[in-house]
Amino acid sequence: MAITEPDVRISKTVISSGPFDAGDTVTYDWHVSNPAGTDVSNAYDVILTDTLHADTTYVTNSLVVSSGCPSGVTLDDSAVPVLTATWSQLAAGEDCRVRYDVVLNTAVQAGSTLDNTATLDWTGLPGVQAGPFSSYNADSCERTASTDVNACGSGNDYHASSTASLAIAGAIMVKSLVSTSEPSTGSAEHNADIEDLTIGETATYRLVVTVPEGTSQQIVVTDSLPATAAGVMEAVSIDSVTVGGNLGTALNPAGVISDANLGDGINDTVIWDFGQVVNQATDGVTDDDDRIILEITARLVNAPANADGDQLTNTALVQFGPGLTDTATVDIDVVEPQLQMDKSGDITTGDAGDPVTFTIDIQHQVGSTAEAFDLVMIDAVDNTQFDFVAGSLSAVALPSCSVAPTLDQSDPYGVGLSASYNDLPVGDVCRVQFQATLRIDVNPGEVLTNTANIRWDTLPADGDPNERSYNDTDNHQITVTEAGVLKDVTGTSEASTGSGINGPEPDLTIGETVTYQFVATIPEGTTRNAVMTDQLPTNGVVLALQSSRIVSIGSQLTIGSGAIVGDLGNDCLPDCDNNNDTFRDQAQWDLRDITNAPGGAGGVDDEIVFEVVALVVDNPANEGRTDDDLVNTATLTPAGNPGGISGTAMVDLVEPLLSISKQAQGASPLLVDAGDTVTFEITVAHQAASSADAFNLHISDTLANDGSFALMDWINDSTVGGTCGASVDSSSVGNMPPW
Repeated sequence: MAITEPDVRISKTVISSGPFDAGDTVTYDWHVSNPAGTDVSNAYDVILTDTLHADTTYVTNSLVVSSGCPSGVTLDDSAVPVLTATWSQLAAGEDCRVRYDVVLNTAVQAGSTLDNTATLDWTGLPGVQAGPFSSYNADSCERTASTDVNACGSGNDYHASSTASLAIAGAIMVKSLVSTSEPSTGSAEHNADIEDLTIGETATYRLVVTVPEGTSQQIVVTDSLPATAAGVMEAVSIDSVTVGGNLGTALNPAGVISDANLGDGINDTVIWDFGQVVNQATDGVTDDDDRIILEITARLVNAPANADGDQLTNTALVQFGPGLTDTATVDIDVVEPQLQMDKSGDITTGDAGDPVTFTIDIQHQVGSTAEAFDLVMIDAVDNTQFDFVAGSLSAVALPSCSVAPTLDQSDPYGVGLSASYNDLPVGDVCRVQFQATLRIDVNPGEVLTNTANIRWDTLPADGDPNERSYNDTDNHQITVTEAGVLKDVTGTSEASTGSGINGPEPDLTIGETVTYQFVATIPEGTTRNAVMTDQLPTNGVVLALQSSRIVSIGSQLTIGSGAIVGDLGNDCLPDCDNNNDTFRDQAQWDLRDITNAPGGAGGVDDEIVFEVVALVVDNPANEGRTDDDLVNTATLTPAGNPGGISGTAMVDLVEPLLSISKQAQGASPLLVDAGDTVTFEITVAHQAASSADAFNLHISDTLANDGSFALMDWINDSTVGGTCGASVDSSSVGNMPPW
């Protein structure tokens, strides 16, 4: 025996595509089947019941068979909102489709889901079958869909259902940036499709909320401007609130601006609460009558967080029911003008009266992304260092500079020279030049500095409180030429000494004098509090100053002390012995301020020539020495240069060192008797270390005696001979006088 029973199935679906809103017609489909199978039997008394959702309205006479149903079906829409379909028999293998239409009511809630369920009941036998059929089994009944606990049979499960879910459209948010305040910015810098904003620039945003036909429980719009450590924008104004003609709002908000995020005093949030909004239209057309359109203006504020290259996101949110939202975002790129100034001059060294051309180049740095505005270059010329050449400030025409400055040179030393540009486009390089001369009273060795400054900002309006300001500075330095000192040996007293002993320096022997001359070249301008000092060598030798004088003074020079040609170097007195050895070794002239009038021919006109004569003293300190490179130093010491400017000349110390030997001629040992003649040979020679000629040489030879009587007798002067050409005097009690 085989047990068979019906396998009835139901599927309810939505045929139309969504999402849907009020006024839309929706088609539902019932698919009822009893698929054929070995163990499948016919179903009887089949009843389908479908209760419509309260937010829908049945379309009259739309309940129809769309396919199948060979055994026939009875459709009933007389009890709307309840629709039914009945089959007295649904044979095994039979398939049936039924459709109907509804229209969504205005009360339908935006963003909601409408669930609609169709139920299906059937039995396993035709007609009403009372049971139980056997007194022995309480379950000997036909199987039905009954849920009554008192019904016959315990296995009544001939019931099925299917639910179709209908998604209702929600509100839609669209946000866009419609305009900015500065035409100089665009969208070409960091990201080609993102609008650029410079600091202080404003942007107008449009928020468009499309409200679906029907009822939105609550429409709350929130615009959240960037307000993080990565960037900040400020809500400036609510420009417009437009509610579409199809919309009925419970509230009519103007909007509330607040500082809702950082608490930094910058308003970063705008909220509109419209309450419940009903879109009463059911025409299926979406246009501005179905929209809430809001416009606000926001500013990229001058806050440290906002920096070039930042990408800031503005987010708009619409809430149209609990947990129901839609968002839209708009990004902007932060751009900034980054300038640099390069200051240069055509000289780096010079002296009083020299001309200099200063050049100031102003340009955007590599990577600068915004036009600069209100650019001003200021160069305050230091009138203690430079004399501005009147009328010399000019703008140099460069192909790279598309803008012209306004020049002001009316107060070069106070306010300063200025070049003002309304703007400097990205990529421009502009140049300004002016001339000056080094002042007459600049000090040798002084470093002169000329400094230029530029300032600029991000907005074209002068003094806009919302702009960001910048500055840069650069300078050019000129070192004033220092005096030069050259020193040389111009003569010595002894022709016999030369310069070949220990190098090219002149050689000096004891008792010889040396004449030094030194030349101080004075730069144009004023050399202040100048002192010229000549220091003889004191490193273990003794040279004594014999004389000192000024030899000449250049025609361009004015000596503050009144010194003239012939003046002695006695300004170090009474302390002209530097090493306290009782010999004077120093000469000094206190010249005070020396002025060299600019514009001279140079050369000897700028020079002071000094002379010092020194003696190599016959002092034990100078004996037995082979010193070389003894340095005489002349130093010009001006104010501000304690080390001074020096010139040196070197000499070598030389000395005649002799040796003498005597020997009797003949065999050795020489044996003589009384009356024999003895010949003696005396040899005088320079020692190996001798470095100078010897003069006034005396040789004394005392003949042998025993203290009381002479043991040898002098024969006569004619017996003297040799190679030296000596002059002999035998009357000198046995002595031979000078050679």
